Amino acid sequence: MNQKKKDKKVIAKKEESIKGVEKRKLLRWLSLLLPIVAFALYANTLGNDYTVDDGTVMQNNKLVKQGVSAIPEILTTPYRKGFWDRNESLYRPLSVVMFAVEWQLAPENPMPGHIINVMLYILTAFVLFRFLLLVFNQNMLLAFSTTLLYIVHPIHTEVVANIKSRDEILCFLFIILSFYYFLKGLNEKKWLHYLLAAIFFFLSLMSKESSITCVAVYPLLAYFFRSKNMMESLRASLIPWCAALVYLGVRFMVLKGVSNFTEILPINNSLVNATSITDRLATAMMILGKYLWLLIVPYPLSFDYSFNTFPIVSFGDIRAIIALIIYIALGIFAIRGFTKRNPAAFGIAFFLITISIISNVFFLIESVMAERFTYLPSLGICMAGIVVSAHLLKLQYKNSDYVNVSSVLSANKIFFTLVFSVSLIYSVMTIARNRDWKNNLTLLETDVKTCPESARIRYAYGSAILIEQALKEKNHDKKMNLLDKSIVQLEKGVSILPTYSEAYYHLGIAYKERENYQNAVACFERAAKNKTFTDPQFFVSWGVSCGKAGMYEQSIKALNHAIELDPNTLDAYLNLGVFYDEMKRYDDAISSLKSALKIDSKSENACYNMGNTYAHKINFPEAIKWYKKALEINPTYEDAVNNIGNSYAAMQDYANAIIYFRKAIEINPSNTKALNNLGITLIMTGNRAEGEKYISQAKQLGG
Repeated sequence: MNQKKKDKKVIAKKEESIKGVEKRKLLRWLSLLLPIVAFALYANTLGNDYTVDDGTVMQNNKLVKQGVSAIPEILTTPYRKGFWDRNESLYRPLSVVMFAVEWQLAPENPMPGHIINVMLYILTAFVLFRFLLLVFNQNMLLAFSTTLLYIVHPIHTEVVANIKSRDEILCFLFIILSFYYFLKGLNEKKWLHYLLAAIFFFLSLMSKESSITCVAVYPLLAYFFRSKNMMESLRASLIPWCAALVYLGVRFMVLKGVSNFTEILPINNSLVNATSITDRLATAMMILGKYLWLLIVPYPLSFDYSFNTFPIVSFGDIRAIIALIIYIALGIFAIRGFTKRNPAAFGIAFFLITISIISNVFFLIESVMAERFTYLPSLGICMAGIVVSAHLLKLQYKNSDYVNVSSVLSANKIFFTLVFSVSLIYSVMTIARNRDWKNNLTLLETDVKTCPESARIRYAYGSAILIEQALKEKNHDKKMNLLDKSIVQLEKGVSILPTYSEAYYHLGIAYKERENYQNAVACFERAAKNKTFTDPQFFVSWGVSCGKAGMYEQSIKALNHAIELDPNTLDAYLNLGVFYDEMKRYDDAISSLKSALKIDSKSENACYNMGNTYAHKINFPEAIKWYKKALEINPTYEDAVNNIGNSYAAMQDYANAIIYFRKAIEINPSNTKALNNLGITLIMTGNRAEGEKYISQAKQLGG
């Protein structure tokens, strides 16, 4: 009896090996494999820093930095309300809410943001595969190949590697979930599925408004993949459309209109500089051609394509003509495949519909081009590419309960060789591109070579060198070299866009730090010419540059304006004290420094400058008192110690002068001023040999 049972099991196993792997098991394995691939591709982003636009929604966003307490305000204000006060037409609260929670739990830490982006991408791989199984009527080969091509595509690196692009990931994930439940609803006629489709569509729109184009996709899904006629397809789409209406109502209330920005700047979208509608359309078509090219040959990539990466062209430009012809051909292909319900035609229609909103053809948006904009449209190209390849290569696949994997691979060698080869190449490119996103400097150093005519990249790179390196560098020679590198980039930025106020601002700071004050003043003047600055630090930097250049009246005006913008601007009062002192307006200097001390009673610089002012008033006892207050705050303040010595020397109290000069040298043996002062004082008191020794040391140090 037992032998018969064993024989039956052996026979069953042989039959199963002939049939192949049970389809359900294979589905589970493939559903697991795709997320593993997604993780493997982006695991090297987990340790990356914040980059480029992350600051607008994370570390420089006042609302996000309030944590979860700011969530009600985030839900009722424009996208970057916490970063700036300008009007904008963006309402994307979901990702910002997530950022606020992340900041609450781990402030100033980019790793949680990168982990969440990667985890969401992993989930996207799983959900997309399941959705495409419904689309392709359980054809695992088409569903798997399309998902694999989408997941490995290098053009998605910006979205996953850049924390800020969480809005794109959520938008796509929710719209795919909506499509999934929409098709499930058509299959099973359950209202719950339609309701879930509507909810996920609403969440997609709350993540990013660009998925509004998908109102046209729902009826196409019903028509192409569930054999509904157009009227039935439109009726089936009513519930998701209701979600879109709810979103538009919420958006209208928050933004107080359909859109809420007053103007589009050339730095964001160079098409505003087109002198005619035909030139604008020609340039837009050329850029659409660039999108298609990058979807096929995604190299080299760049995080930015702003002014003047794409100069304005006419329809006499061959690139615009070729792009127009290709898009017309794609449109004809989609229309001709409509009656046949060709899945490739659906993919092309999906691409054309979803890219339309960022195409700058029908209306201008606040960006000329961005790789992240292809995150949703690229799915259509991946679908069309796989379906066309399968058709041309006569893909053989039988939808049954068992799948003989080796037979399927053997019967479709060319197809799988093509898919896996492209996927391997794309995977290598993706992993390599992720390394560029390690931090601001690595990204900008790479992308400035890709788009050398982008004013924004030049500005961002120069600013990163200035702020992240030069201003933090302690070694003088290294600092000067870094400032020079920064100036080269910023000068190139303003040469590309002469009205680029932000670039002139940072160029002014670089020249100020380089002690080229005349150039610094000129840069601040150019910056203020094209923009009304409300940042008091802009006027502090301008005022300091003017003061150092001997332009005292302009300096006082700029510093006072900084105080008008913010009465608690400590640096403005400190520098007013310095320049009033240099102008011999000692009472004004003392008044300004007292105001500084009201803001910060522990300001060592205010105390030190007060000592200088009293010293210049020949009130040395009062000067010594203020220098000693500075030392109480900072016992290693060598200039304060040295000036106490100077004050005692001016009072002819040489014994105390020598004591304080020696203290200054103890703090810093390379203090040439203290060495010289001690040497001179020793000589004056009859100790010539020792005095000359200290003077010689000062000369050796360059003093």
